[in-house]
Amino acid sequence: MHPTYRTITCNRHLTHMLRQRRLKRLHTDWFTPSQKPSLHRNYWRRRAHMLEWVYRQMRLRLTPRERECLLFHFIGEMSFTRIAMITGSDTSSVARAVKRGVEKLRWRAQFDDSWRL
Repeated sequence: MHPTYRTITCNRHLTHMLRQRRLKRLHTDWFTPSQKPSLHRNYWRRRAHMLEWVYRQMRLRLTPRERECLLFHFIGEMSFTRIAMITGSDTSSVARAVKRGVEKLRWRAQFDDSWRL
């Protein structure tokens, strides 16, 4: 399979999965309307800052393969078997790519405090 075709196919599949998750989230409330979520006022700002840091580090530190597998696994909530079918690789190589990607991000977070507010 040509690498460009594989990337286009994976991107389309990831976009579809994200759209499905968004639609599912719209139809289910995670709190009852009478209750207001009592979160610290800076929670959303801190969360957004941390996610920006993670995405920036993914672009800078991870290989395209590791990035693709991490997005499918954590954002798309797919199993290693499903990711392997989509990308045309082996299940164990997907698991290794996810493990390596998480280790790289964890290692970077230990030495870089810019993700903390």
